[in-house]
Amino acid sequence: MAWSVRCATEQDAVACLALLRSASTNDAGPLGRISWNHPRVAGLVASDAAAGHLYTVTDAAGALVATFAVCDTPDGYFADVAWAEPDAPARYLHRLAVSPALHGGGLGAWCLKHAERIAARAGARYLRLDALQKVERVLRFYARMGYADRGVVWVESGESAQPRIPLSCFERALPEVRIPVLIIPGLHGSGPRHWQTVWERERDDCLRVEQRDWQNPRCTEWVATLGDAIAATEGPLALVAHSLGCVAVAHWAAQHATTARDRIAGALLVAPSDVDRPGFPAVASGFSPAPIAPLPFPTILVASADDPFISLARAEQFADAWGSRFVAIGAKGHLNSDSGLGAWPDGQVLLDTLLLSATGANSSE
Repeated sequence: MAWSVRCATEQDAVACLALLRSASTNDAGPLGRISWNHPRVAGLVASDAAAGHLYTVTDAAGALVATFAVCDTPDGYFADVAWAEPDAPARYLHRLAVSPALHGGGLGAWCLKHAERIAARAGARYLRLDALQKVERVLRFYARMGYADRGVVWVESGESAQPRIPLSCFERALPEVRIPVLIIPGLHGSGPRHWQTVWERERDDCLRVEQRDWQNPRCTEWVATLGDAIAATEGPLALVAHSLGCVAVAHWAAQHATTARDRIAGALLVAPSDVDRPGFPAVASGFSPAPIAPLPFPTILVASADDPFISLARAEQFADAWGSRFVAIGAKGHLNSDSGLGAWPDGQVLLDTLLLSATGANSSE
């Protein structure tokens, strides 16, 4: 699904409020009713819109499917939270809501990543938020998205039935320095529905390495092209490789160990192809044998249990040989367009983990 985000106008406030109220689901119980059906929420949404803090998310047909606010001033109760760096520049996420019909489809994570980029562009070191402690699925969502739990605060609700409510407070560190990300596809490239293409389209830090021939790859040429792309940039870089692109990265690092150590902040290696197995496509020449020396930069290797181009055991062998953190994500095929990952928010969390480590930030401490 193609989603678009924009800063809301004051005229959008009514529709955003209606969406918020529709998302106050019954499983949140009375606390959920207090959350977004409380009369004061209308005023908060209107204020968000007037201040330029409110955002709308629409689908390809232009229908409103989500909303959120990224505010520059903390609520008073945040003063009692044990933030990692209380005085660091921060932005505050409020009133994130997704159309109930789209729950579970990745839209919430998509919105959260955009909120992080909005905060980072504003110079924030952290994005902070709160969530009702009772709604465990929401708490699990923020934890999965890399947010550190900073404890619970009790706030006045204004409701006699529940005068004080517990809020769990979270924060995530944002990269202090923008690190360019080189996207490195595999055999046949990455089509319009591939998560690499989506990242390149939606993130402002991604640039694709364009090979001359995606259909008949030669290792020497692919490695040289990768090297040229790295040389054409300045400063630290991150790499995001898929399939045969992962093996190209390993060959380049083996041939240029000093440059790799000095320039590459980290690499996300997704579904590497087992170029040494019998039957690997003969159109790919020179990639076998795959390098098995440790890579001189931090890496995360992601593998699927039913990838037709590499077994899970072989992927883990690559991870051990390259010194990679190994992440198995279940049966998702070759983690390509056919896997239906969309913007793959979980993958973006892994990439951001590498970027945060490279800039010295850490959201889990």
